[in-house]
This record gives sequence, C-alpha cells and structure tokens, in this order.
Amino acid sequence: MMGFAFLDPRTSAMDDAVRRGVHTPPDFRRLPASVTRSVIAAGGLAVVPAPNPLPHGWTPGLAAIAIAVLALLAIGTALLQLRPAGRRRSGRVRHQGRPSFRRPGDTLAPVHLISAAEGPHAIQGVIESVREFMFRGERVLMIDAGRRIGLHEAFGRDARWGFGECLQGTLPLLGVIQETGYSGLYLLARGSTGAETWSALGRLLDDAAPHFTRVILVVDPGCPHVAGDALRGRVVEGWWAGSVPVPRAGQALAERIGIKFHGLTLRSTIEDAIEALLDLPTPPAPLPRAVIAEQLPPGVRLLPKAPPEPAVPPLPDVVDWNLAVGERLRFLAWARRLNESTSGAV
Repeated sequence: MMGFAFLDPRTSAMDDAVRRGVHTPPDFRRLPASVTRSVIAAGGLAVVPAPNPLPHGWTPGLAAIAIAVLALLAIGTALLQLRPAGRRRSGRVRHQGRPSFRRPGDTLAPVHLISAAEGPHAIQGVIESVREFMFRGERVLMIDAGRRIGLHEAFGRDARWGFGECLQGTLPLLGVIQETGYSGLYLLARGSTGAETWSALGRLLDDAAPHFTRVILVVDPGCPHVAGDALRGRVVEGWWAGSVPVPRAGQALAERIGIKFHGLTLRSTIEDAIEALLDLPTPPAPLPRAVIAEQLPPGVRLLPKAPPEPAVPPLPDVVDWNLAVGERLRFLAWARRLNESTSGAV
C-alpha cells in the first residue's frame, strides 16, 4: 500500500497557508484524493499483466510505455495542485502601481509640493513646473523650504532672508520675496533662521494667496510630519522629481506628511529649463513694485530697474559705387568752384 496520508485540506495549517498565498514547499505525502487515486490506478496498471491478445499493432513493451506516460501525467497534475495559489497567479499582468504621466500644468491645485532625492533634481522639477504655469500667464511664487536645496543659486539670488523669517513672523512675505529676472516669477529663499516652525506655514500660504495664483514649495525628503499637519485641508499636489514611479524615499515622505506624490519626469537640464523661461508667448504680469516696497525690512530697498538700452539706429544700406557717376560729380564740383572764382574776380 502506498504511503500517502489523506488529510482534510480545510483543517490543515499547510492548506491555510496555500489559501493565503504564502509559499510552502511541496509535500509529496499529501496529494489531493482524486489525483492520488489516479496515481494508484496508474501504478496498479503497471504491474498488471498486459491483456492477451493486445490490440492490433501493440506489443507488451508499447503498452508498458503508455501506462508509464499516464502515470507521469498524473504525478505532474498532483504537483501543480500542490503549488500555492499566489504563485499560480504570479504570471498574470498586474496593472496596479502603474507610473503616472500627469504634469503639474494638468492640475488646478494652487499649492504644489516638490521633492527629490537630489537637490539639482528638485530645482529642475521646480523650474519645469513653473514654466507650465507661466505659459498660461500665471504669477508664480517659489518657496525654498529645504535645508540643502539652494534654489536661490539657480537664479543668482541671496538666501539671507526668506522662508525662515516669514515662519517666525519677524519679516512679512512681500518684504523678503525676490525678483528672479523673469516677469511673473518670484522667489522666497531659504532664509537663515526659524525654518523649523512649520506650524506657521498655513499663515504664510494665506499671505501669498492674494498675490500669486500658484505656490510651489520645494522640500527635502526628510520633511517632518508637522508640515503635513500645516497643509491639511488645502488642495495640494505632490511631485517627486526625476523618478517614475515614485521610489521608496518618496513613498515614505508621502506617508509621513499625508500627501500623495506623483512621479515627475524631467525633460531637460537645469540650464535648458531656465532658458526656456524666455520663450513664453505672453509673460505674466509682474507684481507691482510699490506693493513690495511697502513691506520691505528697515534699511532695505528694491534695486532700481536697469534703464533700457538706447535704440541703435539701423545702418544705412550700402550702394555700389559707379565710376562714371563719380567722375560726373567731380566735374560738377570743379565747374562750380571755377564759376565762383570767376564771378569773384569780376
């Protein structure tokens, strides 16, 4: 008698693991009853003498081979039945977690949160997002809320005052924003102190709302969960620059602050992205300088705008010189001088 143990699959721990999709090694002592009967029947046929006479064209050796093939098929079916359900479905194509091809310009959210594993990727993601908004004539404010991003360096600006002072309440928002050299685009640099008081981020966004249609906040991957508390209740879109789909670092940041991040594919270099800001069809309207000047810190004033360069008159067209015309002109000039000298002598 064969040594197979018939166990109830509804009560055994192994079958529970199989139903949950947990991988377990095959156990050849435990075969489904129907398959086990097939194996026993095939083994029994292998030892039963072949019927005599055999069908036409069959030999005892050919009959033994046929019985052995049937036995192998039965054993193969048994092994397939022992595979966990999760592994049997592993060959199916799963469509969950597909990368998103959305862009910041496709959304209506007024606040956008951008982060990346490296600072240059975050800066490039900000600039490419800015262009999509400015292309529609919107006025945009970029806020550098990261410790090691250095967004001001891309535009050649200063980081002495900015985000930290606004969170502390020591300086007003419009008093420390900087012009970037591109119409309708403004920068709030990192600042020097107070950047950990994230609870005041909501007030900062409220101050920016009347003057800017979009606010882009760039943060480090280690942004604390307090920032998510300050953004709760606002329409915010999160973007992870440089990676599609979002890697584990981006997923950890999303879980920490409670904002979903979409992968943002970078299309060019930082230099090309900045140069593309000059190709906008209609530059956005700049913020009135008088509004900014009213809230400047004591002893600080806006740099005067550079005077426009004087218009250069066009060069005259050069006409080819004709020798015959030149000789004629010289003759007329000589005749005129001769006439004047003759009339003076008389």
